[in-house]
Amino acid sequence: MNMITRHGETTDLTITNAVGTAKAIPLSDFASAILLVPAGATAATLTFHVSDEQDGTFLPFQAYDVTASTTVAVTGGIAKELPPQLFAAEWLKITASAVGATVAWKISCKA
Repeated sequence: MNMITRHGETTDLTITNAVGTAKAIPLSDFASAILLVPAGATAATLTFHVSDEQDGTFLPFQAYDVTASTTVAVTGGIAKELPPQLFAAEWLKITASAVGATVAWKISCKA
């Protein structure tokens, strides 16, 4: 039986409320991802920012059919799918509306 394998990568993140201090995540090799929110994370609304360059200007992401930035509400102890429209971008940064104690978040991307 032939099995198809998919490239995957998991990256550690520290979520902040400032785009300038957020980690740039490469998306060009991936088609989907989940954000692994640790149990100790403060509930927050996440905002996504995209750029065509790792060190470029990161703009708030808006899906084609809305007039506001795309946001996702999260609570601790869940795995949250990232909006599929984000994977048209080369680079992603994630910021949060509220930042509590520093806890290790992870993002798991799949090709």
